[in-house]
Amino acid sequence: MAESMRVAAAVFLGAIALLDAACATHSPQSPREKFAYRVEEYAEMRRQAVQQVGTAPLTGSARTVDNRTDRLASAIEQFRSGFTRGVIFSNDIAAEFRRELAARLNAPDGDRVWQALETVSPPGYHPQVNAVYPETAPVEAMPPSLLKALPPLPETLAYRFVGGDLLLIDRDTRVVIDVLPEALPERRPPEVRHESH
Repeated sequence: MAESMRVAAAVFLGAIALLDAACATHSPQSPREKFAYRVEEYAEMRRQAVQQVGTAPLTGSARTVDNRTDRLASAIEQFRSGFTRGVIFSNDIAAEFRRELAARLNAPDGDRVWQALETVSPPGYHPQVNAVYPETAPVEAMPPSLLKALPPLPETLAYRFVGGDLLLIDRDTRVVIDVLPEALPERRPPEVRHESH
């Protein structure tokens, strides 16, 4: 199993390197297209991890399902051993995400989105690639209007904000796939409206 995981990881990194070289030479893809490609590469690696672990039974005890989830998380972590921040969020992808998020949060109704973000960030948590996101923190808590500013994800992945950082998380295992630091712009002070007399 370890050897197949190393091969899969090498294939993934090789595909990323070829993609970056092609984009540097021909510039055929937008940052969103590159992001979609990298997400699909992760999805393929995940499918291989699932095959290693086996599929979960449709029925069974919570302990059985939890054990399978833990084994899948370990398999994903081993497949991605040595991966660092930026494997998904490359510099150009990160810049595009920051632009999109800044445009949404600086919109006229952006203050409401900021307020929603303040309620979903787990306190005292410092995200790291390949670590597990806290079980006590919700994965689904994301302002819908902010999600619309970001590219769609497959069902196995989710976005999550922690402070000003944007996380890409595996939904089932809660493994942090990548972190985009300082994804959010500096918050503007709310406008003060002066009533006319």
